[in-house]
Amino acid sequence: MTSTMRAAPLLLLGLAALLAAGDAQGTANCDLGDPAGLRDCVKQLLIEARPTVAKKVDPLRLPDQIEKNTKLTNIKVYGISGYSVDRLSVSFPSAEQMAVSATISWPHIKGKLDGWARRCIDIWITDLCASASAKPEITVGRTVGSLTTTLNVHVGGDGRITVTASGTRVSLNLASIRVKSNVSGVTGFFNRVFGDPASNYLTKKAKSLWSKHKSTIERKARDALDSAVKERLAVHLSRLLKL
Repeated sequence: MTSTMRAAPLLLLGLAALLAAGDAQGTANCDLGDPAGLRDCVKQLLIEARPTVAKKVDPLRLPDQIEKNTKLTNIKVYGISGYSVDRLSVSFPSAEQMAVSATISWPHIKGKLDGWARRCIDIWITDLCASASAKPEITVGRTVGSLTTTLNVHVGGDGRITVTASGTRVSLNLASIRVKSNVSGVTGFFNRVFGDPASNYLTKKAKSLWSKHKSTIERKARDALDSAVKERLAVHLSRLLKL
């Protein structure tokens, strides 16, 4: 047997030992007897729940807004899954419950859409019309919210641990917005017909659209995080938690 062949099993054993040590360390961080480690564990699991949120609402599609002379279509909101967990605490209201309280922020929520507008003026017996297209971008300021939930720990007769989440509450109030209209095409004549630059007009329409759907966006974000806590955080904690 060559030295290379003899070294291969030793290398595999070494890798296995490192993996086992890593698993043990990760599991130890989710130990009920280690409050600081448990806090970090729950925080990490909440961060790792982002894909569940993304699957549900990132991007979030909003209904088109079609009016006689204005069309706002292909409306999408990005960044709801890009939240940060700024602070998290864990307390124990009972032997079988963990109360989690977290401060969450959304630094990069944006809206994108396609815009089109038309205006006409009467000239004798005919209408003279002008139109403009745009791809407005809505940038939301850093939004800070909170999340609270109760994690219920059940230990079966076989020692298997099951964690379920209840009473999850997510609070957020989307911050103020900035709109970049990104108007394309020739707009000089359009601006004269409107009496207002096309960029201003479409910016106003985009702001009105956002105001109309703001509560819907917030509700969808709350629902997605609630699902992520139940479907991801609690399920993964069931496998990692040690008593």
